[in-house]
Amino acid sequence: MNPYKILNLNDNANIEEVKKTFYFLAKKYHPDTAVDEKDRIEKTKKFSEITRAYNMIKSGFASNELKNEKQTDNSDTLYKRAIYFINIKDYNSAIGVLKKCVINEDNAETINYLFGVAFARKKKYHEALKYLQKSVDKNQWNIKAKLEMANIYEKISLQKSAEKIYTEILAIDKHNKQASEGLDRVSKPKGFSLKNIFKKA
Repeated sequence: MNPYKILNLNDNANIEEVKKTFYFLAKKYHPDTAVDEKDRIEKTKKFSEITRAYNMIKSGFASNELKNEKQTDNSDTLYKRAIYFINIKDYNSAIGVLKKCVINEDNAETINYLFGVAFARKKKYHEALKYLQKSVDKNQWNIKAKLEMANIYEKISLQKSAEKIYTEILAIDKHNKQASEGLDRVSKPKGFSLKNIFKKA
């Protein structure tokens, strides 16, 4: 699968061209714009494809830039250093680096997402949710941020909130395995257990 071809882009398109094209196509093919059920099925399929393609390209840009750029003190490079610290599980250093970033329109989605991941790994869930929500506010199709939020809601036993977000993710990408498995977990009724009843008695 070539994600650039799915978005009708050249392989050498820059990240701004990718974003602009994705947002255009996302509006065009969003299932909510369907005129009938057949149209909805077709648009849901296309919407899932372009979303997956966009996320693949974005991830590729982030990893390549992290490898190729020298470490300077500009915000772009700082958040890439934060990715490195998160990958080696040094979450305090990641948060420290992210705090030095100047957040702007171009990097707000990514920086808030990284803050959210770092705080989530430290089990500071309230802080994590705050930053992840900011990331989603910037891009409602940010599946990674939504998955992080749903996982946190599961951990703090807010099953209905987790179920809502897993459902949102599957509306974007119906083949998302993590969301599908998560939805199964949170929507299953609790099993009836005589053992548990006798424990309470």
